[in-house]
Amino acid sequence: MPNNPFTDVKQIRTSQHKVKFLTHTDFDRLTASIKEKWFRDLVIFTTLTGLRRGEALNLQWSDLDEGKSIIVVESSAEYRVKGGK
Repeated sequence: MPNNPFTDVKQIRTSQHKVKFLTHTDFDRLTASIKEKWFRDLVIFTTLTGLRRGEALNLQWSDLDEGKSIIVVESSAEYRVKGGK
């Protein structure tokens, strides 16, 4: 029987947590239940962009590049993003 070439390779750790997500129906029900327009818009924005709460709340107009249609999320003096960059 030949030797296994992967015997000494360290295995990658995988998360034991079940992945949580919203279905389209769940998302529609959630947004329909929010009466305040500003809060509904915030929930839609953060869900569709994947921004964390702190990242969304600390955005400045200067973080928006309208020409490229992108939002740049970076650490600042007032807020530090998760990765620190």
